[in-house]
Parts: sequence; structure tokens; C-alpha cells
Amino acid sequence: MLIYIVGRLSRRKGVNRRQGLGREPVCPFRHPTIVNRPFGRELQKNLLSVASMTLTPYRTNLFYAHEELYELLFTGKQQSLEKDSQQFISISQEISQRDPLALLQAIAKPEQLQFYMENSKKQQAIAALDAAVAVEFAGSKRFEKAQQFIQSCLANTSSYGDLKLPFAGPHFFCSFTFFENNQTTESPFPPATIFLPRWQVSCCQSSCLLVANITIEPQVNLDWIWESFCSQLQIITQSSRKIFIIPEQKAEPTPRARLKSKKSDVGAKHLGNNSSIKPKSYNPNASPSGSLKTSPNPSKEPTPNPSQEGNRKQKVEVKDDFLAEHDITPDNPSMLLNGRGHLPVQSEVSFKSSVRSALKSIKTHQLSKIVLANAIDVVSPRQFKLVNSLDSLRQNYPDCYIFSISNGKGQNFIGASPECLVSIQNRQLVTDAIAGSAPRGKTAAEDADLAQRLLCSEKERREHRFVLDFIIKCLSELGLNPQVELTNQLLQLSNIQHLWTPIKAQLLKDIHPLEIVAKLHPTPAVAGVPTKMAQEQILALETFDRSLYAAPLGWVDYQGNCEFIVGIRSALIESTQPLSESWQTCRARLYAGAGIVAGSDPNKELAEIQLKFQALLKTLL
Repeated sequence: MLIYIVGRLSRRKGVNRRQGLGREPVCPFRHPTIVNRPFGRELQKNLLSVASMTLTPYRTNLFYAHEELYELLFTGKQQSLEKDSQQFISISQEISQRDPLALLQAIAKPEQLQFYMENSKKQQAIAALDAAVAVEFAGSKRFEKAQQFIQSCLANTSSYGDLKLPFAGPHFFCSFTFFENNQTTESPFPPATIFLPRWQVSCCQSSCLLVANITIEPQVNLDWIWESFCSQLQIITQSSRKIFIIPEQKAEPTPRARLKSKKSDVGAKHLGNNSSIKPKSYNPNASPSGSLKTSPNPSKEPTPNPSQEGNRKQKVEVKDDFLAEHDITPDNPSMLLNGRGHLPVQSEVSFKSSVRSALKSIKTHQLSKIVLANAIDVVSPRQFKLVNSLDSLRQNYPDCYIFSISNGKGQNFIGASPECLVSIQNRQLVTDAIAGSAPRGKTAAEDADLAQRLLCSEKERREHRFVLDFIIKCLSELGLNPQVELTNQLLQLSNIQHLWTPIKAQLLKDIHPLEIVAKLHPTPAVAGVPTKMAQEQILALETFDRSLYAAPLGWVDYQGNCEFIVGIRSALIESTQPLSESWQTCRARLYAGAGIVAGSDPNKELAEIQLKFQALLKTLL
């Protein structure tokens, strides 16, 4: 049985104004095609138990056909009154090509939930802004409760418009912390956050889609809903289709004796006039190097433009002697070349001591593997520019998932992750086993030698096997038949390379994506073996709250498709407010980890973490 949700047929060319609806916005949308889209079995059951759906297709653009849209709102209110519950109307419409990141820059507000994810390999990007409905959970059943929440919302959702295009229909955006409960009261993110956005813009290859999700309450004022909707729609459709790169104001190196006077001038600095802000175009069909294939050896990368070259020369080593040289302490974060400095959350000595403690547990067979992370704090007298950072990440790391999640409190968790936890499209599941690392070489010969050593390393291959066996076991326990074509492939990024094994499985029975996410998290790639003991040791040995670091981040749609990544190579940035009134600096906390197994060397594990920090340091410093 198939259920089709489409719109009504309307041949009206004109739109009658209703009293109190305000000025009609100009909406340059394309007209949609008539579409039929079947739903999954579980959703069919939910929808059939609630109400039958109208099967009349729309030939007009619902964002432009105001009378028809108002009728949908009215129908939604009638259903809300009858059921005495919230109803959601989801409208999908193809629009002209634009960069989803430009929408984030144009209308995002710090107090709103936001989500952004881009994958250049798949030629996909999606931005979600503000919440039509949102919920938070904690505890061991957070994935189960999140699944129930999504299913409940879908049972009260009517979807219209162009449902044939990628990313059409309602999508629920999710972030889960590494641990099921927060370790401190100051944790920036709840253990689970799920929201249905008011607005969603996505690009997939040559198509671009806008999705609007409208909440209808039993006693809602439809005229107010209409006016608010039209006002926001006008802002979106008339906003720039390209992002604007805001130039950084660079500060010259300053002796410590001049620090105080320099700090007093920080508040007076500003960006200057807008003529220096340059628009940047977005091409979803090509990476910065013109190819969507794996990044070549760094020595063969295109020469950066002059504005980027200056920043590349300011690369900072994460070493204690560097901190000592610049006299960086928690009470005196030194202002470096561009007015920013950084300090480790856990010192080198402390981190290497934690690695040795973990090796003792491995030697006594309490653990087979554990992943230990470290963090550094980057401090700045100026606010971090979210869009600048995300654009820099996607330019430098086109083979990674670029992401950003906002908590609605002015904090954003961003990063460039190479690791897909689970992706489901049309009941085809794909996941990655990534573990075992080596740097890239400075020359082609050195790069090939490092790659060969990685492929032949018994220690790295053992670390990778832990992850691969774990994922295969978990999928098998869910009744799936995982397929592995070729193990121990190379995933080569611009600054690091990994052992990588892609795993596929066909979903032959009804299983919700969050059941799979709950089963897989945390994999040995970010926790260890055995999982429970590794998590206990992580809590004992690490000196900071992981929060969203190494945790599942992604979305689920109304058909059971999903995309979840692992939040590694990441940073928590304070983009709106200084750390305190007395110390006018903003902070970004960077995270990176390394897998510890028998034979690990504390010095080499520290070097691996320092290498991984560079992905974010290049962006923020």
C-alpha cells in the first residue's frame, strides 16, 4: 500500500488578498512537477491511524499561490482543533541555485537552533534554521525517546510540494553528546537535542530546495502565522545567494610590556566599511581543486591565493615550549600574530601520563584499545566568524563532512569530520570503519612511503580491525547482512591519511535509523574495547567534558533516510559573547584524539593529536 501526499490543483492566476495578510512578497521560485512519494510502513501505520490524506496534486508554487497556502493553514488548524494537538505543515519547493551557507549567514540568530552539514564528495549541503518544534533528552533511553518523538511528530505532519527532489519533506536534525548524561552542569549541549526546523535549504548536485515547516496550534491566529511566514520568506528569497567573507583584522606582534595597552584598545576595533566584504560563489559540483576525488599529496595542491597565504604562514605548533616561549598561561593568554593565542586544556606531560596509564590497563587485559582525547583553548579579543570558519574548512578539507551545530546560546560546535557513522538512502546503508593514522608526506615519494608503512603496520592494522569487527557485529545483531568488499583501503586527506573500510548493508526489514545509531555509538574508533570499560577510563583520564566531541550528529527524514557523522576534528566556538566581563576575549575549544593499543608510543600519540589539531588551527588562527 502506498500513501501519497501532494497538493491540490489550482489554476488561478491571481491571488485575492485577505484582510490583515500584509504585503505579498516576491518569490522567484520555479514551478514544481506533480509528484508521488511512498512512505515507509511504520509511517503508513501512524498516518492511517490519525487521518486520511488528500490526494490532489498541486500544479502551482505554494509559496507563491497565497490563497491555496492559506487554505492549507486553515485545514491544519481544523485538524488541530479536532485532535486537540499540534499539527505541522511541511512545504517543499525547488528554488534557484544558492549556497545554503549563505542562508545561515543571512538570517541565523544566536538564540536559535541551527544545523549545517556539507559533503563535497556527494555534492550535497544542507542548512536548517530555527525550530518549529524541539525537544531534549538525557539518559540511557535518549535514542529511543528521540525516535518516539520523531514518529509522533510525523503522525501529525502533512507534507506538500515537490517531494521528488533530494532533501524534500520534513527532516529532524539531531545531536547527541558522547556520554548519555552530561558530566558537568556547564555542558554546552544537552545529551540529546532533536528539532524540526522552520526553514531548511539544501543543494544536491544541480538542484536546490527550500523546505518550510509551519506549526499549527488549536488556538493559533492564522493571520499572525501568515504575516510572519511571508515576512521571513521574503527575507530568505531576497537574501544573497553567495556568502560574504568578512576580512580578519590582523594585529602586529606585541611585546608583553605592551599587552595591557593593546587589550584596552580591543573593544574599539571594528571591521570598517562594508566595501571590503567580498562575496564568494558556491559551486556544489566541484571542490576547490576542481575535483571531487581524494585530495592529492599536499605538495601538489593548488597554490593558495595571497589572502590565504598569510594565514598559512602563521601556523602554530601545539607544544609546551611554544607556550613557555610566549608566556601563555590561563591568566595571561598571549596575543599572537593575528591577536589570538591558545593554551592546552591538558598539558603534554599530563596527556602522555594518561597514555601510559592506559597502556598498563591494556597490558593487564582490562582493555584492548582506548581512545584518549585532548583539547586546547584558543582565545581571541574578537568574535569568531562562524561562516568564515566553515568556508575555510570546506576549502581546505573537501573530502570531509563540514558541519556546524548551534545550541541557541551563542555557541557552535563545528568541524571537518572524515567519518560517516551511518548513511541510509532508499534502504541502502553505508558506514565507515576508520582507524589507524599516518601523516602525509612533503613529497610524493615520502607520501607513498608513509602510506605503505601505514598499510603494513601491525599495530595500525590491529587498531583498525577492532573497529571493523565491532561494526560488523553490531549490524549483524540488528538482523542485517553487512558486506565488506575490500578492507584496509587508504583514506587520504590533505594533512593525514587513515586505514578505511567502507561497509554496506541492505535494509530488508523495518528498522529506524536511530536504532542503528544507538547500536553503533560509540565505536572503538572513538571509545575503545570493551566499550563500557573504555568509557569509564576516559572519564578517569581525560580532564575535560567531551560534550559533542566524537558523538553522533545528523538528520533523519520522513522516509527513514538519514545521514549521521562522528563529531571529530572539531571545535566549540563562542561566536557571540566574550568569556567574561572582566576578560574581554572569546574562546574556541579544539578537540582531537588518538587510539591507544598495545605497542602505542605516548610521544607518537601526542604527535598524532597535534597533527589533527591543525585542521581547526588553520581555520581559527
